[in-house]
Amino acid sequence: MNLSIKISVLAILQLLAIRTLADEPPRLDAAVADPSAPLTFIAYGDTRFTQRDGVANAVARRALVARMASENPAAIFIGGDLVYEGSNPEDYETYKTETAAWSQAKIPIFPALGNHEFRGCDKDLSPCLVNWWRAAAPSGVRSFRWYSVTLGPKVLVLVLDSDSPLKPGSEQRSWFEQEITHAGSQVEFVLVVLHYPPVRDPIQGPRTRRKLRAICPSIRTRSTPGPSLWAATYTTTKDFAAATSRIWLAAGEGQSPCRRFDCLENFPSSIPP
Repeated sequence: MNLSIKISVLAILQLLAIRTLADEPPRLDAAVADPSAPLTFIAYGDTRFTQRDGVANAVARRALVARMASENPAAIFIGGDLVYEGSNPEDYETYKTETAAWSQAKIPIFPALGNHEFRGCDKDLSPCLVNWWRAAAPSGVRSFRWYSVTLGPKVLVLVLDSDSPLKPGSEQRSWFEQEITHAGSQVEFVLVVLHYPPVRDPIQGPRTRRKLRAICPSIRTRSTPGPSLWAATYTTTKDFAAATSRIWLAAGEGQSPCRRFDCLENFPSSIPP
């Protein structure tokens, strides 16, 4: 048995051992000093921390990190692609080094999985997941790929994994519906953080439209909690906006404008320019 296979087997055994300690993804808590004061939080993504040249704008990234720290948010949510190559632990070290200001300010960080978290793990995802759990995910999340956070007493945040199934009957979908159903009467607002937006350009538009169509009934039919905001941090300039009842916010790549669009039962066959 070669070294890479041994590492993969060990990682899987570690994950199984951790998984037996908890059957459900955790609901974490981000305390708010004054619940009656205006709440500030930040949702961003596609930071792609790395030392490689030509794959990310490191100067802009560091400036953004400093500005985000200066806002003193109650929490920072990263919607995927935290690092450039999830198989490389050095990229996570770059993340830790460049975000030292966040750690010093004790700002809680809640990342979602994106496609770059799995970069370099085409044949076996476990090494990439282990890297993410060890270096980025909150400690209570280890062995899970999605989770929830209470941000003060009135906000529930659901952090999803865009690369895991969300169809009816899937593990993530069942968990999602349970979180919505049992959110609690005190929750007045739901924030959903994920990597891929519900509607994208034609390259993968049908796939993401199917996912949105699968999730929307759970959102539309729930009586509580109140309004929901969905933050998808990977998008392109061909995303479109339409208005009905639930707001989606798509912003990412460090270049695309924010777009607002809502749950639609029937999507157009093509995405307008």
